[in-house]
Amino acid sequence: MGLLTALFGGSERDRFARKVSDRIKARGWPGPEPEYFEDTFSLRLDDQHRLFLDNAFKAWSRAKTADKDHQIDVAIGFLFEPRRDATLAEAKAHLLPAIRNRADLTNLWLAPGNESVRGAYAGALHPFCRDLVVTLVVDGQSSISYVTRSKLEDWGTSFDDALTVAIENLRSISPCKFEKEPGGYWISSYGDHQDAARLLLPHLFEQLDLLGEPVTVALDRATLLVTGSDDHAAVRNMSTFCENNFGKTDRPLACLPLALRHGQWTPLERGADGHPALDRLRAIQQLRDCAEQKALLDAHNGASGDGPFVAGLRSSVHGGGCDTWAMWKMEIDTLLPRADVIAFSRGDNEAMESRWRSWTDVEAQFGLLTQEPDLYPPRYRLREWPRDAWERIEKLPKPVWASS
Repeated sequence: MGLLTALFGGSERDRFARKVSDRIKARGWPGPEPEYFEDTFSLRLDDQHRLFLDNAFKAWSRAKTADKDHQIDVAIGFLFEPRRDATLAEAKAHLLPAIRNRADLTNLWLAPGNESVRGAYAGALHPFCRDLVVTLVVDGQSSISYVTRSKLEDWGTSFDDALTVAIENLRSISPCKFEKEPGGYWISSYGDHQDAARLLLPHLFEQLDLLGEPVTVALDRATLLVTGSDDHAAVRNMSTFCENNFGKTDRPLACLPLALRHGQWTPLERGADGHPALDRLRAIQQLRDCAEQKALLDAHNGASGDGPFVAGLRSSVHGGGCDTWAMWKMEIDTLLPRADVIAFSRGDNEAMESRWRSWTDVEAQFGLLTQEPDLYPPRYRLREWPRDAWERIEKLPKPVWASS
């Protein structure tokens, strides 16, 4: 215990990590001593196993005292389950599709010690709707394991072929199970934590009594909310529920509203079809993803000792809805997140000037900005602009809600 006492600090998170480590060893883990990384709140067990503790800690913290030990066993259960993915034949019956947050998977490599996972999902996931992707999992007794590019190569199959099998497996366990809430919207009630994946079965939503086209939010893996686009009261109530609950569950997924049109899910973009509440959800999604990405980029650049300034993303609520914006001080090498509006600034203190302009207008004037690779949400490297850039920016129209 002396070694672990030296390795683990005294915060509640650190004590939880020690409990998990002790439980892993008590259950007979054959590998080396778990190594704790406070900065990423994770345990490295060996070259193949790294356990990120954030979601497990949230579930453990909310659990009743009598259930806390069980929550730890749930978190580490996958380490002791018999393997179901050694061959494609073994895995087929347990394959399921999964809808995941694109940023969470794309930015994994930025965490300290995680460089080796860069590109692990290249070819092992498909875009679904902007901030969401489809990936594959092997369903275990108490956990799931992701199917990576190397696993598909080992199986000798393509992502598309494996996805076909996975969707059929999901279809076989997916009757229409939604419950109507007093607010007029519906919430999925499958109880298997595969609820979000049912977005891949659009026929389910055609069985609901909806006014207008289906509008949905996959709040987390186990919570899929649905209402009709023409039921304005239900849309507002659903949006309020999402605003109040996004990020408060174990595994938050998305706040992005989607509409089912011609059999395909489509993100509701700026303006959100006349629903300001849905427009706020779009912004909340971007703010969350960019904030978590910025924290990872700051830590990554700090570890390497160099890199550009990583700009934050903010939002402005106004009569017409909600817009996101990011500030760029034109003299500074910057990684700028994609936003509705760029807030340009130059000078310092009393001499500082600012101009707020639509991103699309800026790109129409100057051409497409240079996107950095391997990042989501997109970020753009801004170093220097033409000498007459400020004058050209001033001639562009400003957003109606901006002051300059």
